[in-house]
Amino acid sequence: MNALQDACTTAIANARALIAADRRFPRNVFVGDWADFFFFDSDWVFDVQFVQRVKDLLDAEEGTCACLLSLDSAAGGTGRERLFLIDQQTMPNAYQSLLSGDGPESGWVYDVARYGCTSDKGVWCIYCEQASEIGVVGFRRSSVLARYLPSIAEFHAARLDEAIKEPLSYGFSERALSVPWRRELLHEYAPRSL
Repeated sequence: MNALQDACTTAIANARALIAADRRFPRNVFVGDWADFFFFDSDWVFDVQFVQRVKDLLDAEEGTCACLLSLDSAAGGTGRERLFLIDQQTMPNAYQSLLSGDGPESGWVYDVARYGCTSDKGVWCIYCEQASEIGVVGFRRSSVLARYLPSIAEFHAARLDEAIKEPLSYGFSERALSVPWRRELLHEYAPRSL
């Protein structure tokens, strides 16, 4: 195996390990210690520019490969895990082909599911639920945030209290979030000092 294959194998393993498959919002879905969280409209994951945004995250952490994993694909009865690997050579049109597929039967954009994305370094991790229209990117340490701020801005991401106040999407609005659900989400994703 070459270095890129090794990095991609690690990214796949991280995508499987860093998100608890049995958890959904409003619970914290990340496994282990995570320091800070930024929320965004889940549609940004299904934008063709997602590839460039992930490349920017890879640059910031000096990572080599990232894996976008459909968390519900293996559990959906097909027994086949759906994933997409992103490295510096990945072109947006490859992602566009995956998103649209041959239509609703195969295109990821039509699959209202849960997705996770992380890298071989595992410093950051993205989780989104299309059904709730909410996405989050978590960081293991607050001390690294400064180098990731430009990438966070590309996702139009904000800390949860700001995402709710704006709201960033329908998923963050008062009509979508019940008071108890919002309270639990705020508790689960409170920033920590790590």
